[in-house]
Amino acid sequence: EEGFPDAVASNKEEIDKAIQLANKFPDVVNSINIGNETMIYWSSHKVDISTMLDYINYTRERVSVPVTTADDLGFWDKEESRQVAEVCDFIVLHIHPLWGGQEIDQALGWVKEIYFKIQSIHPDKSIVIGETGWATKKHNEGLQKELMNGDATEDNQLIYFNEFTNWAANNKIPHHFFEIFDEKWKGGDHPNEVEKHWGLYYSNRNSKRAIESNK
Repeated sequence: EEGFPDAVASNKEEIDKAIQLANKFPDVVNSINIGNETMIYWSSHKVDISTMLDYINYTRERVSVPVTTADDLGFWDKEESRQVAEVCDFIVLHIHPLWGGQEIDQALGWVKEIYFKIQSIHPDKSIVIGETGWATKKHNEGLQKELMNGDATEDNQLIYFNEFTNWAANNKIPHHFFEIFDEKWKGGDHPNEVEKHWGLYYSNRNSKRAIESNK
């Protein structure tokens, strides 16, 4: 923290603004999420767990809505995540089968396995799946080449979207499907960079097959 005073000040400013908005608009703000993938070991913006605990407790003392943080399955399955879960009102869990090396026919089964594992580690907490999805393109270089075995296609996105959302709805699991629109600004310069292609819609707002088939 001491080495990043600007970041500390910026974080505090954002949190105070979130608190202000939550208290001003109780019918709109149903919860506050502090941080996104900030404690997983590969995070590019890692936050110390003690700092996160301070942020969450500071926020909870000042609002009436639930407060949490969002992180990857590789954090929530670790022993150190217990102290964070303890101060969260619920858990936001990210599970990406494509990044997990899964082929499309194993994707949902793997997601279920991860979900129930995290549930068993944190049995007293409700779990929201904050991110899960299937990209429609990937690059043949870097970590995506190394870690992704499944085909990144619109057909597979359609399969995963239908299978996952049916399971989540039938089991009343709160979730956010990642994501609505492609984000061309993400990732590297190559146009097939996977981070640019998670949308159910292209960035020009034309729909992909998962949307077209569910109209």
